[in-house]
Amino acid sequence: MMKERALRYRVFSGLQRQTEPRGFSLENHRLQTSLGLSNDYQAVVDFFKTPKTAEQFKSRFGAGLEALEPLLQNGVLGLMTEMGLRPKPYVAARSALVEGLGPRDVPPTGRPRRLPRLSDRLKLGKTGLRVSPYMLGIAESAAQVTRSFEAGVNFFFLTADVHWPTYEGLRLGLRKLLKAGPRVRNQLVVAVTVYGRVPVALTEVLESVPELKRLDVLVVGAVEDFDIGRRLPAFSALRAAERYGVRGVGASFHHLPTCAQTIEGGAIDLALMRFSASRPHGRRLFASIEPRPRPLLYAFKVRAGSVTPEMMNDPALGLPEGAWQPSIVDHYRFALSQPQLDGILFSAVGQRLQALIRATESGPLSPVEEQYLQDLFTMARWSVAPEFSGYEHG
Repeated sequence: MMKERALRYRVFSGLQRQTEPRGFSLENHRLQTSLGLSNDYQAVVDFFKTPKTAEQFKSRFGAGLEALEPLLQNGVLGLMTEMGLRPKPYVAARSALVEGLGPRDVPPTGRPRRLPRLSDRLKLGKTGLRVSPYMLGIAESAAQVTRSFEAGVNFFFLTADVHWPTYEGLRLGLRKLLKAGPRVRNQLVVAVTVYGRVPVALTEVLESVPELKRLDVLVVGAVEDFDIGRRLPAFSALRAAERYGVRGVGASFHHLPTCAQTIEGGAIDLALMRFSASRPHGRRLFASIEPRPRPLLYAFKVRAGSVTPEMMNDPALGLPEGAWQPSIVDHYRFALSQPQLDGILFSAVGQRLQALIRATESGPLSPVEEQYLQDLFTMARWSVAPEFSGYEHG
């Protein structure tokens, strides 16, 4: 069983590294092909190797395909756009949307099962804490924090170092809430993320929000590759010593194989990962982790991949008249429709709280609707806006 799991992580790690244009490696693709696996970037390589494309490549750059790999490393999207070409991912997405799963055949209706409500509560590992499935991070004002709390949110996400100014609204909002006294404090669970190797500046967090008295959860921020082993012990030591009142430890992951392995190890209470219509490869992690009970798994940047109305109406996108235009509500539903996710990190900016509430009331997306959002992002990325990464705060 352990050998099988180790092999699964190795293959999964190789797959995960194929998800960004930069750092592209033909050798990885050769390995992947030998394993009988495929992904969008393998399709890009195959596309460039066709005789017609090779001739266009030579005409445009005055070089043979031996120059392909370094150009791809500088960005697949820019290269394709400069040549006026569209690869197989675009063709496949367009075929699915326009010719196969046409938007008129994809009504924005959900499955009949219930999505988590803001007032639901989940057990956070072995901490004894109970948290809402929705964790509030960035807030544009103290009033937004109050509204979120009144709607049922009791889980909050602060930072101790990176992005400090961005979280001023949340800090002010927590101070306003906590003026009501210990009764409210006992209802709140506050997680603080640290992006450095050592959890420092925690005193500064408590000084900025003195009413907190304690920090409930420490989060190892932006975990890359397998550096969790070098960083986690310092956080776990604070939990063991109950310094700052810490009862739980979590981590936010930029590397999905590490996320899967850490969840399996059981050393954390909370894991956060990117998941959205522009990053659906997180489903590979879902297939590799054990069923509950396990650390809670939350998604962040869930709105990434939202195609704007301007993009939808651009003739270059080529959608039929009357095509379904997914909203922020549908992108929240996209993440919440994954049964392996326990919750999401969201921002209270503009009407996002109201959109989140509508999402929970609307129910999950169907598999066809989920594929529609993914294909729509792919088409926009390869036709309307090559620089479009879909990166946005949740």
